[in-house]
Amino acid sequence: MHCVTIPLWIPAAALGVSSTLLWRRHWGRRRGVCPACNYALTGLAPGSPCPECGKRGSDAVKT
Repeated sequence: MHCVTIPLWIPAAALGVSSTLLWRRHWGRRRGVCPACNYALTGLAPGSPCPECGKRGSDAVKT
C-alpha cells in the first residue's frame, strides 16, 4: 500500500490565495469610492469624474 503525503504549505497557500482574492473583490466594490483609485466620492454629483484620477465609473473598471 502506498501512502501519499501532501506538504502542509500547499493547502495553506491555496487558502491564502483564495482568501486574498475574495477580500480584494469585496473591498474593490465599495460604494462611494472610485473603483480605480479608491478616492472617496461623497459629496460629488452622480456621474461626475473622480477628482483624484479623472476617471468616471464605467471608465475606471479594470479589464
